[in-house]
This record gives sequence, C-alpha cells and structure tokens, in this order.
Amino acid sequence: MKTVCIISDSHRMPTYVEKVRYELCKEADVYIHCGDIFYNDPKECLDFLVVQGNHDYHLGLPYFRIVEVEEVRIFVIHGEFIYFMEDAVFEKILEINRCDILVMGHTHVAEIRYLSHGKLFCNPGSVCWPQDEFSGSYLTLQIDGKKIEPCIHRFPLDPSLFLF
Repeated sequence: MKTVCIISDSHRMPTYVEKVRYELCKEADVYIHCGDIFYNDPKECLDFLVVQGNHDYHLGLPYFRIVEVEEVRIFVIHGEFIYFMEDAVFEKILEINRCDILVMGHTHVAEIRYLSHGKLFCNPGSVCWPQDEFSGSYLTLQIDGKKIEPCIHRFPLDPSLFLF
C-alpha cells in the first residue's frame, strides 16, 4: 500500500507546504502539488511533483502530469480552464489518458466526487487560501493495487501570516 499526499494553491506561502510535508503528512510515498505555487523557483516545493498553475506560467512547469502509483494512474492538472465543466468532460479526460483519478486544484474548495465507471475526481482545496472554510486542506490517497481510499484533511491556519 502507498500513500499519496496532494496539495494545491500554496500562493507564495511555503510555511504551509512545509507544514504538510514535514508535520501533517510526513510518511507519504508520493507528494503532488496541483499548482499556483507563485515561487520564483519550483525547488521551494521540496520533493513535490508540481504542475503549472495559472500564476506559474513563468516557471516552465508541465501543464499536467500522469502519476502512476501501484496499479492506479492519476491525472494531475491545475484546472483553471476546466474546473467549471461537466463530469462528462472529466470522464473523457480520464478515458483518453487511461487514468483512474483526476486531481485538480484552482478552486480552493476541497472535494471528493465519484464519477461513472468507478473513476474519481478530487480537489485538495488550498493549503492557505481556502474558499470553503477557514482551514487549510490537503488530500491523501491510500492506494493498494487498484483500491483507492481518498481523504480530505483539514488543519488550522495562523491568521498572523495573512496580515499584509
């Protein structure tokens, strides 16, 4: 069994990337960031596999990635051009790319939704700028062969970090 830890939309707040990586989800086997890191250097995302967010065009990151864990293929994208589309579009993306899970950021709203044919849509929300409640969030996937157990995790944010 493998654990995948997925974050998104850290928006120039490495404190929360580090908190998830080194405190909250330190035992994961794979780390993924769904974009909008805002950094000048993607190395600041530690050992996360990162895709380009709508604020990361200057970094030369891939627009999407396919990550294989055990017998599961994960399609990772930031999602600024597709977040509003119907599930049928997500299902087609998964079908074309022979993937089992579509993971997308951008909305800052954590979500897990089952699609048709046993496929899965997940959004980890945002580690620092949530739109659904005032807590950071990240996603874990427990993968054992083809079996997938997704879970959204929430953690408190430090309001003093948001005073500009």
